[in-house]
Amino acid sequence: MLVMLVPGVGVAFTGTPAALTVARHQRAAYSRLPAVTWVLTGDVVYCPAYPEGWTFAPHSGCHLDARVSEQDVLSAGRVVRLDGTVSALSQPTLRYVVSARGWYRDAAGATCWQRYPVPFVAALFVSYPFPGQTVSILSTSKTEIVSQALTPKFGLRELDYIDPKTYVEPREVVYTTAAPKTYRVAYTFRFPAAAGPSIATPTCAG
Repeated sequence: MLVMLVPGVGVAFTGTPAALTVARHQRAAYSRLPAVTWVLTGDVVYCPAYPEGWTFAPHSGCHLDARVSEQDVLSAGRVVRLDGTVSALSQPTLRYVVSARGWYRDAAGATCWQRYPVPFVAALFVSYPFPGQTVSILSTSKTEIVSQALTPKFGLRELDYIDPKTYVEPREVVYTTAAPKTYRVAYTFRFPAAAGPSIATPTCAG
């Protein structure tokens, strides 16, 4: 299973029958959720050059450790709005809001937002963004299913820790190998009973 946090390019899975069955259950589970919130830590960097203000390490010119938190508002399992914040030591906290209305970002406390010409796609939250990726089940128990997604072309290994009763995923760990180093990021997910309110994004004049 792969949890999509940003719109991707595909919706199909390739993998073992057990993994594909879990992915189908997950899509059904997320189709009933109003929202997912998550926190991202690890080898993630504060990077104002990106519209959302962050990206994964390594990245030239982006050397600060960052902490990202985001709310993804869902409709029938698709991400229809996301609101996020990016923080790093000694740097201004950044906010971003993305929906069909546009992609906006600014520093926290600002009275207006910068709009970015980035297309929006209401992607499935449980999706398949990389070519050549395969999924499999590493282990199962009464309390947890551990699913693995491998993408050799990009040096990606993802581990998803899934609740076997609800098929939602409390956490996810992603490893990226860029020789000679391997980078690690970890997501912690929560599943609120309702989505938070929209954030007003008045654009800056001029």
